[in-house]
Order: sequence, then C-alpha cells, then structure tokens
Amino acid sequence: MTTVFTGRIRPFAPSTDIEVEAMAVDDATIVAVGSAEEIRRTYPDAKMVALDGWVMPGLIEPHGHPGFAAILLSDLVVDLRPVVVPQAEDVLAALRTAVAEADGEPVFANGWDSLLQRGLPDPDIRFLDDLAGRVPLVVIHNSGHSVYFNTAAALAAGIDRTTPDPVGASFGRDAEGELTGVALEAAAVEMVVAPMLATAQEHLPRILPAHLRDLAARGIYAQIIARHGLTDHRFRLEHCGAMTPAQFERAASLGFTVSLFVDHITYWGEVLVDDLFGPEHGGAWADAGAAFAAGHRVTFHNDGWVTPDEPFRNMAVAETRTTRNGYRMPGGSPVTRDQALLAHTVNAAWQLFSEHEVGALAPGLFADFIVVDRDPVTVSSEELAATQVKSTYVAGVRVV
Repeated sequence: MTTVFTGRIRPFAPSTDIEVEAMAVDDATIVAVGSAEEIRRTYPDAKMVALDGWVMPGLIEPHGHPGFAAILLSDLVVDLRPVVVPQAEDVLAALRTAVAEADGEPVFANGWDSLLQRGLPDPDIRFLDDLAGRVPLVVIHNSGHSVYFNTAAALAAGIDRTTPDPVGASFGRDAEGELTGVALEAAAVEMVVAPMLATAQEHLPRILPAHLRDLAARGIYAQIIARHGLTDHRFRLEHCGAMTPAQFERAASLGFTVSLFVDHITYWGEVLVDDLFGPEHGGAWADAGAAFAAGHRVTFHNDGWVTPDEPFRNMAVAETRTTRNGYRMPGGSPVTRDQALLAHTVNAAWQLFSEHEVGALAPGLFADFIVVDRDPVTVSSEELAATQVKSTYVAGVRVV
C-alpha cells in the first residue's frame, strides 16, 4: 500500500536548499516527491500521514563501533567518560563505590581521561592495587587505545611478566620486567578486557538492540556493508585531526576519501592548542573546510563511545570551530551549511557504497528519514547544534 507523507520536506536532492510538500512511499521505497496536490492526484487511494516538523534524510554514522559501544555504554561497565564525570575526584569516587559494591566480582570502567579530568593520578598497578585490592579492576582510557589494570585483573586475564607483547601492541613494564599495569593498543587491550567481553557476549541480545534504539532516537542508523568495489575503492582516512591542506590535496589525488572526528574540537579544543600541539597544528585540528576545498566528499563521525552521538553538533562545530566553552580555534577553515549537512547524509552514503539506497529522499531510495524540530538549512549554527529529533522512520515505518 502506498503512503503519502506530507510536511516541510528537505529531500537533499538535487541540493540541500530544496523544499517539497509531499513524498510517496511504496514497499519501503520512495516512489515520488513533489507538491502535495501533485502527489495526492497521482496516488488518490494512498494512506495520508501528516508529519509535524521538518523532514530530512536519516543521518548516517560512517565510523561507528556499535558492538563495542553497546558494551561500554551498558550497565556492565562503570561510565567514567569526561562528558559524564568531568571532575577527577568524582572519577575516583565512582571507582571506589564500584569496587565496594562488586562483592569480589571484576569491575570494568571506561572513560579515564587525564587531559580533561584534571588532577587524576597515574593509574599504575600499585595505585589500582591500593584502590581495589583483590577485586579485579580494569579501567579503559577514553580513547580506547589503552587500559589500566591491577594485579588481580592481570591474574584473571592470564597475563604476567612472561606474557609476550602481541604484534603491534605492548604491556608496560618496569626496569625489572614487571608489569606496570598498562596495556597499549588493540591486541594488548583485548587480552586485558577478555573476561569482560566473554561476559558481555551473553548480554549482547539485550544491550546491542538497546544501543541501536538509542542511535535511532538520535536520527542515526547503522548499516553493515559487505560489498567492495576494487575499481572504485573509496579507501578512507579516519579522524584526520592533524592533516594539513596539502595532505588533504595529496589524499584526494591518490583517490582516498576522508572522515573527520570534528567533535575533538568540542571537547578537546583548548587541550589540543594549549597542551598538545600549539596554535599552528592544534589550532587547525580537524580542518573540514580544507578537506572540502581539496575536493573530498567529507563525512563527520563521533567514534563510537568516545563522545556522545551528536551529529547536529558535529555539523555546527565544523561551521564555527568553537569549543563547548566558547573558545574559537585559531586555525583551520569553517564549512558551509550545505557541506555540513552533506557530511552526515549524502556523502556518508557515498562513502559506504550506499548512495543508491540512502542519504537523500528521492525516488528509488529507501524511505529512511527523520522529523526534526527546526529547519536544518536556515537556522543558526547554535540552533543547529540543539536540533532535536522528533521521530525516526526506517523503510517508511516509524521506529522512534
């Protein structure tokens, strides 16, 4: 049965500034867009649905980690991320509480970030042994590239001084070769968190759908792509924080595309400039304007659990290059509204080889769309960042 949706529709095809009144959907697919009068005349027997708000294509997260994010954001893990627990003393208090309530069971926590949670101690094995005693304690760094663990956690994971460093990763060791309580990079991290992953596997039927529902409520849907075109490979560089305009141009000349973690600016902007790289390199971090200028079909992402899934804020910060504290980055170039919107829709679909399925609202594409509370094309950057998703439709069916 055909359904005709009416409202203020931004189809993003052929451009983001187009507005239409109606969209006809049949068997999960858009069959027509245009004026309400024209669509009603063409489909007189269709079911009519009036949408309250502005309609736009569903947002695409091109660099997600849904499985691991579902675990780290679940009730199996203590959430220490600085976006949730900004103060160092509260991080330590949360760990002590979790250990006290663990009844001897392992405690896994995620989000330790001494750059943002100022005043955190060095979480070496002695510190964590003092904090947790015989309770296995594993604390995952906010980046996901390292973990800290105590002696009991090392024993539970089967790791000791004789454990060799896996390829491409390492365990911290002191001058005598004893473990210092840190694992660096994925292969070593996975060895330490293996007990958590084993437990989480039993809970995935519960926690993964819950995480995907949360993404849908934010207007984001995930796809698993199993197609590879070697003549049109669309190889992609991820995050791209420190890339210069010349490097973006070289990447484009080699046939690569890029996806930027612009939310680094929101949360770490001052740290990037003042503590890590200085104004020349840190100030131009995640230079999305330069990436677009080099000819890339740029996308934005939030990197799983590291920052909240906030695509509209990604768009806004790429326009303003301003942190959550109001600090304006001293370098880099802003993007236009058209570029910002394309980064989470049309361009993301293209990077995932799905431009024939999603990314815009046009005949032949799936009816995957969201209804938001303001016009994403005309509002200010500040208002864009605060956009709320009122409902989400997948294949023409409301899911949120």
